[in-house]
Amino acid sequence: MTRRIVFWTNLDEAGSERAVFEETDEGWVITGTYLIQIESATEVRYELHLDASWVTQAALVVVTDDVGERALELVRVDGRWYRDGELLVLGDGCFDVDLALSPATNTLPIRRLGLAVGEAVEVATAWVRVPELTVARSEQRYERLSEDTYRFSSEGYSATIDVDSFGIVTAYEGGWRAESIVEN
Repeated sequence: MTRRIVFWTNLDEAGSERAVFEETDEGWVITGTYLIQIESATEVRYELHLDASWVTQAALVVVTDDVGERALELVRVDGRWYRDGELLVLGDGCFDVDLALSPATNTLPIRRLGLAVGEAVEVATAWVRVPELTVARSEQRYERLSEDTYRFSSEGYSATIDVDSFGIVTAYEGGWRAESIVEN
């Protein structure tokens, strides 16, 4: 079974993140923590469960900041997202969870889509805003520019993302940079 441990730093937002991508019999589990200065020093812990095709099935996100600790649980059942047991209206084709300010969740559509160089695709995600823990549909675009470079676009925002051969972000324009990626 594959297991990768990644550590990123973000010089622009004064933050760091550690994530573990672990293959299981059912697919993948990604656990991580990121610390970032938003309105205050904020800690975000998450656990994502994906099937073997890299489609997100469940997510648990816990935010701790000067307001306190709060949690969000998302579950995908029959193509629909539920927040803490209540149906979210996000529309069709929403396969990924995108955690705001985290480079880890860019790997999900990159792995799931398997784009060839020159290909581009529009995707919809369940975008989790941090520290608010609100969830909204986000229309995004991934374009594979080269073997290890993508252009990510969403609602007037665009950035270049460099990845390793597995699809893990090694550099995210305007911030995140992988300091180490360990496979064990």
